[in-house]
Amino acid sequence: MTHHVLRITSKAAIAIAGINDAPVVIDGKAEGITTMSPVNPWLRKGVNHLTIFLGEKPLVEGNPAPPPVYAGISVYTAKPDSDTSDVDRMLASFEQQEEPQPALPLIRRIPFNVDDEPPCNLWKDAEEIKEISDRDKSDILGVMDDFARRIRASDSEGCVTSLAYKIKDCALANGQDPASMRNVIKGQFEKFIFARDDIKVILPAEGLPQFRPVCGGKVVWVFAGLTEPALVVTATNAKFTFPIFVAKIGGKWTLAR
Repeated sequence: MTHHVLRITSKAAIAIAGINDAPVVIDGKAEGITTMSPVNPWLRKGVNHLTIFLGEKPLVEGNPAPPPVYAGISVYTAKPDSDTSDVDRMLASFEQQEEPQPALPLIRRIPFNVDDEPPCNLWKDAEEIKEISDRDKSDILGVMDDFARRIRASDSEGCVTSLAYKIKDCALANGQDPASMRNVIKGQFEKFIFARDDIKVILPAEGLPQFRPVCGGKVVWVFAGLTEPALVVTATNAKFTFPIFVAKIGGKWTLAR
């Protein structure tokens, strides 16, 4: 299987890098970031887009002016049987040098072609959403509330049940065994979250969640504020964020990515 990877390095700017308008990596506080992420689950056969947003770092009174903005963002296929950092074929890339400084915000959509669609089901299963009604918003928030309730109850089995479609489809897209991935995620909930006594689940207050169709309307990204995750779990000296991407499948909203 071909593994597709998004790589980003940025500094001194709010940075969002994604595929087909779905944000994969977000540095919403302009703290600077260097990371890579697999993106097979976001891809379709044919033309896709590397989507980029760079925004101005907020100035804080008393702090020095931020250094010059830099961003290097790319999508590539990894070499077979190697670490995903090893580039086989570069598909799309963008670089903002430190000089000259760009006018912010900066938005780019860079097309690239995918020859073989990763084997997932979302693109044929999901309805195409052109408008999100008040009923849709209510139903989506209901799905999030149910997931949050299971986290509050330290119900690891319930959590992976809420994520069942996402786990199965992303495992297929990445060439992994869905049952093994399910067990890994269940274990992560138990080890890193439910082992704590003081977890709190934070959802956006009424009227604050934002709903944005991405991936040609097949997926809806739910977030808070400008770019904040829609579901956050906190504990003493710990914070876990859950990006929320839902799709309407069989007439029902479900956590899909």
